[in-house]
Amino acid sequence: MTRSLWILVGLLSHWKRHRMQLATLLVGLISATALWSGVQALNSQARNSYDRAAATFGGGNTAMLVGRDSPAFPQQLFVDLRRANWPVSPVVEGRALIGGRSFRLLGIEPLSLPAGAGSAPELGQADLQKFIAPPGQTLVAPETLADLKLPEGASPQMGGVSLPPLALQDSLAPGVLVVDIGVAQRSLKMPDQISRLLVGDLRSSKRPPLEQVTGNKLLLVEAGAPSDLER
Repeated sequence: MTRSLWILVGLLSHWKRHRMQLATLLVGLISATALWSGVQALNSQARNSYDRAAATFGGGNTAMLVGRDSPAFPQQLFVDLRRANWPVSPVVEGRALIGGRSFRLLGIEPLSLPAGAGSAPELGQADLQKFIAPPGQTLVAPETLADLKLPEGASPQMGGVSLPPLALQDSLAPGVLVVDIGVAQRSLKMPDQISRLLVGDLRSSKRPPLEQVTGNKLLLVEAGAPSDLER
């Protein structure tokens, strides 16, 4: 008999006499396999959720302009860039505490939003009118609607301020509420402030350099930049 076969026979003989050790070994192997599979599934789900949230109106798929020294900057820079033929669209972002839970509140300007930057380009003309015309809409994913414990069409309360009625948007990430930028600025107490600017196709027309328009106040983050999770 070969050496490996003798070892196998010896192990089988040992486990036959010590069946409790064999049972413990099998339970350990099964538990370790189940734990490894569960961790891999959770990691995959976490990456997918992070990517969906990061790509909501910005993130890796869209170039952005962000403030160099602060999380927000004056809205006038958006006006100056649009006048200089830069294809930019403003976004305001903050945290909304509703019913004791924290959500991500995003304010967008859908008419200038670059294609592929988020869910607003998928809205039809009638839905777009509902979004921007009073009382407006608060776009949420089905999971977020369930977390809010409110029916579609209800107006969530945020610190004594009523947000526009809730409307389902399946392509949004969970935990995100999307409203018109003016509503977000009032709700987050950020008058005339912007969190970032989404940048459209820069190859379509000529424009002055960024520094010539905004000085050193903004930084261009190229599309495809690695996310925090990837780093």
